[in-house]
Amino acid sequence: MARPKKYGNSKLSDAEVERLTVITNIRTAEAQKIQRAKILLLSTGGISNVNIAEKRDTHKSSDFVDFLNILDDKYDKEKKIKIVLDNHSSHTLKETRRYLE
Repeated sequence: MARPKKYGNSKLSDAEVERLTVITNIRTAEAQKIQRAKILLLSTGGISNVNIAEKRDTHKSSDFVDFLNILDDKYDKEKKIKIVLDNHSSHTLKETRRYLE
């Protein structure tokens, strides 16, 4: 079996890490915002995509769309990112297809 791929060479400044850490500890923050902050912090720590997904509580289409949003926010719009999808339900549901269109 191939080794899990890393999320990328995510590099955040100390201030960005501090801000994300604060977000993850605010009880009044939106759940989606907290999840995104946690994913970014995990990715900068060199955690693989597979391990990040395993740390999530669920594996829903909305989780996958959150991950795609993070990629969109992280990389320049001029860059093309190719993602190969299998037939996992989170990749084929309407929410995911709507986002990818």
